[in-house]
Amino acid sequence: MEIGSVLRESRLNSRMTVEQVSKILTKQGYKASQKTVYSWENGNSRPDIEILMKLCDIYGIKDILGTFGYDGYKEDGSLQLNMKEVDMVEKYRLISTHSPDGAVVVDTVLDREYAIAEKLREQKEQLEKV
Repeated sequence: MEIGSVLRESRLNSRMTVEQVSKILTKQGYKASQKTVYSWENGNSRPDIEILMKLCDIYGIKDILGTFGYDGYKEDGSLQLNMKEVDMVEKYRLISTHSPDGAVVVDTVLDREYAIAEKLREQKEQLEKV
């Protein structure tokens, strides 16, 4: 999904005008004329990350990654880890290197919870079919 179209849709869902958004951002010290906001929404330019986060706050966007189309995978189908996931992999590597018994515990818990999550997903899918 294009950032601009998501921003426009989010603004409209928030029942805000471009003028209102521009005024809010300007009062908070950002350079955001109405023309600039339109430019972001039309995909002619993109807000920097600080302004994007502020827009998400203004529009009440809680799931920022999901809203902008992040599903955890790159275009080629490979995994795209977020920082928490990278941290978990690094912790697991340290555990498996220096505490093999700890790695067995982590593997056991992970396998058990994975099996439970699979069953719950299957149940949810079956209920959605009904």
